[in-house]
Amino acid sequence: RPVCSSSAAALLSAALWSSLPSFSLRAISEGDARRPGPDCWTHGFTRGQCCNVIFGRRGNSHCWDGGDFTFEHCCNGEVFEPEGCTAFVTHFAFSAVGFGSDPASIGDAWSQCAVGMEERPDKCNAANTTQRSCPECALLSQHLATYIRCVRAEQRRP
Repeated sequence: RPVCSSSAAALLSAALWSSLPSFSLRAISEGDARRPGPDCWTHGFTRGQCCNVIFGRRGNSHCWDGGDFTFEHCCNGEVFEPEGCTAFVTHFAFSAVGFGSDPASIGDAWSQCAVGMEERPDKCNAANTTQRSCPECALLSQHLATYIRCVRAEQRRP
Protein backbone atom coordinates (compact mmCIF):
# COMPACT_ATOMS: atom_id res chain seq x y z
CA ARG A 1 0.00 0.00 0.00
CA PRO A 2 1.50 3.39 -0.96
CA VAL A 3 2.55 5.59 1.92
CA CYS A 4 2.35 9.35 1.65
CA SER A 5 5.85 10.68 2.13
CA SER A 6 6.30 14.00 3.87
CA SER A 7 7.39 15.60 0.60
CA ALA A 8 4.32 14.19 -1.20
CA ALA A 9 2.06 15.49 1.53
CA ALA A 10 3.70 18.91 1.35
CA LEU A 11 3.36 18.94 -2.44
CA LEU A 12 -0.30 17.98 -2.26
CA SER A 13 -0.94 20.59 0.38
CA ALA A 14 0.81 23.33 -1.56
CA ALA A 15 -0.72 22.41 -4.91
CA LEU A 16 -4.27 21.91 -3.76
CA TRP A 17 -5.15 23.32 -0.36
CA SER A 18 -3.47 26.71 -0.73
CA SER A 19 -6.07 27.88 -3.21
CA LEU A 20 -9.10 26.71 -1.25
CA PRO A 21 -11.59 29.58 -1.22
CA SER A 22 -12.89 30.75 2.11
CA PHE A 23 -16.36 29.57 3.00
CA SER A 24 -18.50 31.05 5.72
CA LEU A 25 -21.73 29.80 7.21
CA ARG A 26 -24.95 31.58 6.35
CA ALA A 27 -27.25 33.01 8.96
CA ILE A 28 -30.86 32.38 8.07
CA SER A 29 -33.51 34.72 9.37
CA GLU A 30 -37.26 34.66 8.81
CA GLY A 31 -36.93 37.53 6.32
CA ASP A 32 -34.23 35.75 4.30
CA ALA A 33 -36.34 32.60 4.00
CA ARG A 34 -39.04 34.42 2.06
CA ARG A 35 -36.74 36.00 -0.52
CA PRO A 36 -36.60 34.72 -4.09
CA GLY A 37 -33.74 32.56 -5.38
CA PRO A 38 -31.18 35.32 -6.12
CA ASP A 39 -31.35 36.48 -2.50
CA CYS A 40 -30.17 33.06 -1.32
CA TRP A 41 -26.63 34.29 -1.95
CA THR A 42 -25.74 36.07 1.25
CA HIS A 43 -23.11 35.64 3.95
CA GLY A 44 -20.50 34.10 1.65
CA PHE A 45 -22.77 31.64 -0.15
CA THR A 46 -22.76 31.78 -3.95
CA ARG A 47 -24.55 30.02 -6.76
CA GLY A 48 -21.17 28.68 -7.86
CA GLN A 49 -20.59 27.05 -4.47
CA CYS A 50 -24.09 25.76 -3.82
CA CYS A 51 -25.44 24.82 -7.26
CA ASN A 52 -22.13 23.48 -8.60
CA VAL A 53 -22.28 20.31 -10.70
CA ILE A 54 -19.24 18.93 -8.83
CA PHE A 55 -21.65 18.06 -5.99
CA GLY A 56 -24.01 16.15 -8.25
CA ARG A 57 -27.38 16.90 -9.78
CA ARG A 58 -28.78 18.55 -6.60
CA GLY A 59 -25.84 20.83 -5.79
CA ASN A 60 -24.14 21.12 -2.41
CA SER A 61 -26.48 19.60 0.19
CA HIS A 62 -24.78 21.65 2.94
CA CYS A 63 -26.31 24.80 1.44
CA TRP A 64 -29.92 23.70 1.88
CA ASP A 65 -31.89 23.94 5.10
CA GLY A 66 -34.76 21.65 4.09
CA GLY A 67 -37.17 24.58 4.30
CA ASP A 68 -37.17 27.65 2.12
CA PHE A 69 -33.54 27.37 1.05
CA THR A 70 -33.60 24.49 -1.42
CA PHE A 71 -31.89 23.58 -4.66
CA GLU A 72 -35.11 24.31 -6.55
CA HIS A 73 -35.60 27.73 -4.96
CA CYS A 74 -32.02 28.98 -4.90
CA CYS A 75 -30.71 27.40 -8.11
CA ASN A 76 -33.98 27.37 -10.03
CA GLY A 77 -33.45 23.60 -10.29
CA GLU A 78 -30.36 24.03 -12.53
CA VAL A 79 -26.77 23.07 -11.71
CA PHE A 80 -23.99 25.61 -12.13
CA GLU A 81 -21.38 24.48 -14.65
CA PRO A 82 -18.31 26.73 -14.56
CA GLU A 83 -16.97 27.81 -17.93
CA GLY A 84 -13.19 27.92 -18.16
CA CYS A 85 -10.44 27.36 -15.64
CA THR A 86 -10.80 30.64 -13.76
CA ALA A 87 -14.45 29.92 -12.92
CA PHE A 88 -13.72 26.26 -12.17
CA VAL A 89 -10.96 27.09 -9.67
CA THR A 90 -12.96 29.95 -8.13
CA HIS A 91 -15.97 27.75 -7.42
CA PHE A 92 -14.24 24.45 -6.67
CA ALA A 93 -14.85 23.01 -3.21
CA PHE A 94 -12.72 20.29 -1.66
CA SER A 95 -15.76 18.99 0.18
CA ALA A 96 -16.81 17.45 -3.16
CA VAL A 97 -13.60 15.39 -3.31
CA GLY A 98 -14.23 11.88 -2.15
CA PHE A 99 -18.01 12.38 -2.12
CA GLY A 100 -19.56 8.92 -2.05
CA SER A 101 -16.24 7.22 -1.30
CA ASP A 102 -15.65 4.69 1.43
CA PRO A 103 -14.42 6.74 4.43
CA ALA A 104 -12.05 3.91 5.40
CA SER A 105 -10.14 4.17 2.12
CA ILE A 106 -10.25 7.90 1.40
CA GLY A 107 -6.94 8.52 3.19
CA ASP A 108 -5.23 5.93 0.99
CA ALA A 109 -6.66 7.60 -2.08
CA TRP A 110 -5.23 10.98 -1.03
CA SER A 111 -1.91 9.28 -0.41
CA GLN A 112 -1.91 7.68 -3.86
CA CYS A 113 -2.80 11.01 -5.48
CA ALA A 114 0.08 12.73 -3.66
CA VAL A 115 2.50 10.02 -4.76
CA GLY A 116 1.29 10.35 -8.36
CA MET A 117 1.77 14.12 -8.24
CA GLU A 118 5.29 13.69 -6.89
CA GLU A 119 6.45 10.79 -9.06
CA ARG A 120 4.73 11.81 -12.30
CA PRO A 121 4.38 15.60 -12.20
CA ASP A 122 4.08 15.76 -16.00
CA LYS A 123 0.92 13.60 -15.78
CA CYS A 124 -0.56 14.36 -12.34
CA ASN A 125 0.55 17.89 -11.50
CA ALA A 126 0.58 19.81 -14.75
CA ALA A 127 -1.54 22.03 -16.96
CA ASN A 128 -2.36 18.96 -19.08
CA THR A 129 -3.56 16.71 -16.20
CA THR A 130 -6.65 14.66 -17.05
CA GLN A 131 -8.61 11.84 -15.46
CA ARG A 132 -6.90 9.45 -17.85
CA SER A 133 -3.34 10.72 -17.25
CA CYS A 134 -3.73 10.70 -13.47
CA PRO A 135 -6.18 8.00 -12.39
CA GLU A 136 -4.80 8.17 -8.82
CA CYS A 137 -6.28 11.64 -8.33
CA ALA A 138 -9.34 10.97 -10.47
CA LEU A 139 -10.30 8.20 -8.03
CA LEU A 140 -10.95 10.88 -5.40
CA SER A 141 -13.20 12.88 -7.71
CA GLN A 142 -13.71 13.16 -11.43
CA HIS A 143 -13.29 16.90 -10.87
CA LEU A 144 -9.96 16.80 -8.98
CA ALA A 145 -7.89 16.21 -12.13
CA THR A 146 -9.66 19.16 -13.75
CA TYR A 147 -8.90 21.29 -10.68
CA ILE A 148 -5.19 20.38 -10.77
CA ARG A 149 -5.03 21.09 -14.51
CA CYS A 150 -6.82 24.42 -14.09
CA VAL A 151 -4.66 25.56 -11.15
CA ARG A 152 -1.53 24.86 -13.18
CA ALA A 153 -2.96 26.56 -16.28
CA GLU A 154 -3.92 29.63 -14.21
CA GLN A 155 -0.43 29.75 -12.68
CA ARG A 156 1.10 29.81 -16.16
CA ARG A 157 -0.99 32.80 -17.25
CA PRO A 158 0.89 36.10 -17.43
